[in-house]
Amino acid sequence: MGGRGAYSRTNGFADGKTENEFINVGGKTVDGIKVLQNTKANNSSLPEYANTSTEYISYNPKGAMLHLRVYDDHFPIKEFDLGHSHHHGLKEGEIHVHTYSIGIDGHPVRSRESRLMTDSEKRKYGAILQIMKESKK
Repeated sequence: MGGRGAYSRTNGFADGKTENEFINVGGKTVDGIKVLQNTKANNSSLPEYANTSTEYISYNPKGAMLHLRVYDDHFPIKEFDLGHSHHHGLKEGEIHVHTYSIGIDGHPVRSRESRLMTDSEKRKYGAILQIMKESKK
């Protein structure tokens, strides 16, 4: 985590600006993963790049944790999404996963298509995702 709660949105990959738009909600963590809220938008977005963590959880203004984004070398590689399952033809409560690639501009691009979790992902993140699901109630 950067100084004074700042998360580096670009982490030096582009213009190097640091935006103070994400805060760690009351120092909250889930199994050591920082829970972040966007202070400039009324949504559950997460930083485009990670500063010092390999995962972040989003916290929306209603108090729900909806996304778990996983980063590798500061770059997002996948995101577990607990919201809007009906957009992907899933049953209510089913978690879907989006993967990331590098766009032609060098920035992350989130896949439009989603998939279900693998058995390995369920073992690794299942307990964390269950805690996140409970926050939606």
